[in-house]
Amino acid sequence: MIIIVIFGCESKYEKAFEEIDKREIYASPIKGEESLEEIELLTNAIEFKPELSALYFYRAEQFELFGEYEKAIKDYQTCIEQDWVFGNLFYQKGICELKLKNYETANVDFQMAKRLIEEEWEEWPEEEKEPNHWGNPRLEHQDMLKELEERMSFTKSRIK
Repeated sequence: MIIIVIFGCESKYEKAFEEIDKREIYASPIKGEESLEEIELLTNAIEFKPELSALYFYRAEQFELFGEYEKAIKDYQTCIEQDWVFGNLFYQKGICELKLKNYETANVDFQMAKRLIEEEWEEWPEEEKEPNHWGNPRLEHQDMLKELEERMSFTKSRIK
């Protein structure tokens, strides 16, 4: 029996994970040519590890940048179905629904986002709520809740 080993030959899946980590795709989506590549990398990674909800979330953010709201919603929904839920996920999904004028669904998403963000805030250690070199978490939290209230009010006014 002969075993052939080819060094330096990685699968597209391994390359995808390596690039995702190297580019820090999870940090913040940026629109541009690179984003199209990132969508492809995330798609390859999802093919290999479909149970990793974070991959769907990061790809949804990229889709959202390009106005691909239906695709973004589908990926956000996959996160929810895989029981990976948090306030920002519902906020982002609500934004996509709002862009598509799905006001009732957007309103429900914003309500869920608000509830989860409030719960997440309660679980934060007090020392992490104090101002630091990244900003003022208390003000950011208050601003987010205010924005959610405004979006809920707007979407509610559009529901027939």
